[in-house]
Amino acid sequence: MLLATAAAVAALTLSAPQPTTLITAYAASLQESEVLLSGTFEGREGKRGQGTARIVREGERMFLEFEGFRTSRGPQLEVWITDRTVRRNEDVKGSGYVDLGDLESHRRGTQRYELPEGFDLSSAASVTIWCEPFEILFASADLS
Repeated sequence: MLLATAAAVAALTLSAPQPTTLITAYAASLQESEVLLSGTFEGREGKRGQGTARIVREGERMFLEFEGFRTSRGPQLEVWITDRTVRRNEDVKGSGYVDLGDLESHRRGTQRYELPEGFDLSSAASVTIWCEPFEILFASADLS
């Protein structure tokens, strides 16, 4: 019985992914991402905002990624990419935008949103965190 248990533990140990293998796979996935645009979040209209936004390409697909992200809490916060820089509520109302859906979390640092197929990078001036029900700008990041 003891010998069988030792053999089972040894088999599990040998089949478990090794940390260096996982690190190598993660590093390879990062190298496959090409950063196309990036910017730093700032709070707007009296709200908090921090972290980095970047648009990356992976093969044929593009993603918007947040790193170290935080903003103030609010109802129905949405993630938009606007076609001009945004500083005030009025800037958002007059801009064209691509709505990427609901913000995953106002406190989670890392988030990722897939951009629609055929997304035009030349129309990406700012990433905007927008409260649709009250039409309030929470945070934005100018992209360059």
